[in-house]
Amino acid sequence: MSLCTISSLIDFEHPNVHDIMDQLQDWYLASCFSSGTKIDSRISISQAIRFYGNGMPPDKCGSKEIPSDNSALIRMLPIAMWNVNESLETIVNVAHEVTKITNQQI
Repeated sequence: MSLCTISSLIDFEHPNVHDIMDQLQDWYLASCFSSGTKIDSRISISQAIRFYGNGMPPDKCGSKEIPSDNSALIRMLPIAMWNVNESLETIVNVAHEVTKITNQQI
């Protein structure tokens, strides 16, 4: 998931939740950026990808009910590193925007 986020940041030079979600979908369904062929299917990721595949906007795909897992945390480090010269407030706001694709409660 971190590699999906980093790849998207490199391609777009800013967080693009549609591209991140596309890359997560590729990771989940086709093992893109994965060292193996079996992906540990976290509930939040599988639900978010299912919602996204059915046409829901990325920022609405995250669950408010599913207990938080580490899928959002995995994507925060690349966001913080990419925005290292930005204010803490900017980093936090961008991290919230990107984590909503799987975890609305964060």
